[in-house]
This record gives sequence, structure tokens and C-alpha cells, in this order.
Amino acid sequence: MISSLIRQIMEEGGHRQADLAEALGVSIDRVKSLTSGRVKKLSSQEMRDLVEKLHVRPVFLTTGELPIFQRPEDVALGERMQLLSDASQKATSLELPPRYQVLVRDVLVGAALGQSALLMATINGFVIDEIAERSKNEVAKEAPKPNRERKRTTKGATK
Repeated sequence: MISSLIRQIMEEGGHRQADLAEALGVSIDRVKSLTSGRVKKLSSQEMRDLVEKLHVRPVFLTTGELPIFQRPEDVALGERMQLLSDASQKATSLELPPRYQVLVRDVLVGAALGQSALLMATINGFVIDEIAERSKNEVAKEAPKPNRERKRTTKGATK
């Protein structure tokens, strides 16, 4: 069964055995074994590479259910989700307060996507939040402190 799935992937995707070997990081002999039926099962890494590099639908690999390839919008969404995950990991590895980590994450994502509008909106939003936070802190510092003097009483005082 795996041999027919691999042949379908190659045919539909316009891939030669050498292309598939390169994408999977395996030898041509391994690809020949996969397409001839000598190999009955893909390794988990080979399955991962088919999904991630050639955008084969996991359902196709497990059941043979068509279509073979992911839709372009699904591929784009997966790539964006991976970017977000990578940026989140980088940002949280920094010893920064959470709001700064969010800024770093959003800047990394905007830069990776090449979206200057997202970068500007992120930075402008952060600047506005930072100004508001500083203003709030300054108002709190300047506010008069309530008088907390206690009335002194003397215990056991006699007249």
C-alpha cells in the first residue's frame, strides 16, 4: 500500500525519485524500495518530512484518502503558526516581564512575515501602553498619602 501512495505523491507532485530522496534526506535506493513495495512502512521522520516539506496531507498517508496535498491556505496557516510558536519560544526564553515578551514575539513574527504594517502597529501599541503605564505610575507617586497617624492612648493612666 505504501508504494502506491508514494507513487501517487510523486506523480501528482511532479517529483522524480531523486527529488523525493532529497526531500526525505534518504538515498535513491531507499526511495526505490519505497516505490517498489519492498518497504511496507514509512519511518516517522519520513512521514514528517512528507507532510512538512512536500505538504502531503497526513490523512492521505494514513488512509489514502484524497486529496494528496494540503491546500495552499492550509500550508500558509501552518507556516504562520510555526513562526508564532518559534517566536513565542524565543521571547519566553528571555528574562523579561510578560508584556515585553509579547512585544518581542510580535516584532519577530512581523519581521519574519515582512509585514511592516504589523511591526508599526505592534510598536505603536506598545509605545501607547508604555506611556499610559508611566503616566499611571507618576499619578500614583504624586497623589497625597492619607494621614495614618494613630491617636496615642496611655494605658493605666490615673488622675
